Amino acid sequence: MFRDYLRLPRTIHILCLGAFINRAGAFLLPFLTLYLRKDLGLGTEFATTAMGVFGAGSMTASFVGGHLADRIGRRTVMLMALLSAAVILVVFGFLTSVWSILLAVYLFATCADMFRPAVQAMIADLTEGEERTLAFSLNYLAINLGFAVAGSVGGFLAEYSYQLLFWGDAATAVVFAIILARLIPETLPKQVKDDSGNVSPTDQVPLMGAVRHILTDWVFLVLCGGMFCLAICYLQMNSTLPLYVEGLGYGSTEVGLILAVNGAMIVLFQIPVTALIVRYHRGWAVAISAVVVGLGFGLTSVATVPIAIAGTVVVWTIGEMMNAPMMASIVSDLAPATMRARYMGVFAMSWSTANMLGAPIGGRVLVTLGAERLWIGAACIGLLAAFLFWSIRRRVVEVDR
Repeated sequence: MFRDYLRLPRTIHILCLGAFINRAGAFLLPFLTLYLRKDLGLGTEFATTAMGVFGAGSMTASFVGGHLADRIGRRTVMLMALLSAAVILVVFGFLTSVWSILLAVYLFATCADMFRPAVQAMIADLTEGEERTLAFSLNYLAINLGFAVAGSVGGFLAEYSYQLLFWGDAATAVVFAIILARLIPETLPKQVKDDSGNVSPTDQVPLMGAVRHILTDWVFLVLCGGMFCLAICYLQMNSTLPLYVEGLGYGSTEVGLILAVNGAMIVLFQIPVTALIVRYHRGWAVAISAVVVGLGFGLTSVATVPIAIAGTVVVWTIGEMMNAPMMASIVSDLAPATMRARYMGVFAMSWSTANMLGAPIGGRVLVTLGAERLWIGAACIGLLAAFLFWSIRRRVVEVDR
């Protein structure tokens, strides 16, 4: 099982190392709502609105980053994203006015999330078939190993000073940029195979041509719709879940440790889970994963102590581990080689749009209707995602691009 991961291209291993370092220092996002509400005293609704603004910036980044990665290169866009995000983080920690904070959140998300479609396209460039699923799984493992570190360490740092979160996040972004600049080559395809197997130079698809192609790919659009619903459910982890835990009388340390359960589980079990699910039809796998995620968040409605809340995290993390490597592989296979990053960017927009809408709506529901209705509503949205994935289950079999 582990030999298959060791056989992956060297560039994949370096990418995963860099992803771990960067994610291990991604202290800000899990604690952003707490920082805004608790440290700056700006209230619950403003804190979740800021997460919505983060989603708007992420949506911009997904589209722009995907387009640029297909035009000027994956590596160039990744370097731009990491370095610009580091600069914004350093400034962000000194801001106190409402409008400057919202602007900083938007710019940070725009810069940082340009990275995502570029790195996913690079992984797809370097792999194919079952190896591609394994590569995405390894990258996801590295990210979440870093997340486990960031959640636990960030919680302790926040008890002393939130400023440490900004500086640590910026420093690890710079470290990853150095690794990227020195060790990772560009992978933007210079030639592609047509349906007959003939090799020809890459004909870059112009922006409007790519938009027209994507808008007619109904399987991909339904996939994005399902991911949008699932992301609304899942992204409550970074917006309303910390506020819910704090509202029960617990502090940043408990929040960090609860969130660290998610990363720790992925570190321990992502590889065996991936080895298991690659044997099965991935259309069914992603549909079942959405049911499990929805169930996990629904159970939060009856969890009122840290150990019980951590138990719900275990449930929805199982669904996440089933979903993540499969979904990236499906998108890679649906996308033509000349539009990989743009497909990844549009797919990432389903996440960022969910963050833009789901975070403030979740915050509003938490404040006005209560936690029980919030978590039951999240469960229903997870089931809707499962239905959408199920509806295209026969259309997402593996294809060779």
